[in-house]
Amino acid sequence: MANEPHDALAFARLIADAQRAFATAERDVLAPFGLTPPVFGLLDVVAHDDGLSPAAAADALGVTRPTVTGWLKQLRELGLISRDDAEGDGRRARLVLTGDGRVVHESASDRVRRRYVRLLASAIDPSEQADLMAALARVASAGKSASDAS
Repeated sequence: MANEPHDALAFARLIADAQRAFATAERDVLAPFGLTPPVFGLLDVVAHDDGLSPAAAADALGVTRPTVTGWLKQLRELGLISRDDAEGDGRRARLVLTGDGRVVHESASDRVRRRYVRLLASAIDPSEQADLMAALARVASAGKSASDAS
């Protein structure tokens, strides 16, 4: 059954279905690294802000501190992240990628990106991708503006 052009509920469902397709692709790519998408999210945040605190990582990911603590344990067991005490304060921790963490992050990020590109290319030609990205950016911006106004 075709969707009506102004069926917002159908649009939202399609977006959710597309998100699931990307999530499945990401999960499949990360499994050989021993990572799940949420744990990889923490690795990615630390890769982009080496030295941040677990609390700052939780804020950046929109999750609780205990959630980050569990993910951090997994990454430490894999040898991908170390937890160092902040200078002069043993109560404050800094998260730092290890050498292996950098290698895994770069490789996993590249593989996820390539899988996403293949997924998009299998469904949408490049000119349509640009239009879709622009439209979704506008929807995201409108949603943020609406929530900021509440």
